[in-house]
Amino acid sequence: MPEFKFEGTLSNGKPAHGVFTADNLKDAKIKLKSLARSKNLKINRILKKRSFIYKVQKGKDKPFTGEQKAYTKEEVSA
Repeated sequence: MPEFKFEGTLSNGKPAHGVFTADNLKDAKIKLKSLARSKNLKINRILKKRSFIYKVQKGKDKPFTGEQKAYTKEEVSA
């Protein structure tokens, strides 16, 4: 089951975030909508965890290719 991460803001201005699973993006939005109503939360963005293929090279060594699951490209490069 796909994993989703949300980032939002509470009514008092504090940041809120969390991770949950859902069958697809539509179901994820439905779950978040009910959570937002009950916790008085404003959702800023929803991210789906996906696979990224990367290639790195250290010095003059042979390049190494790998795969990593992450929410954003920035997480993989970090």
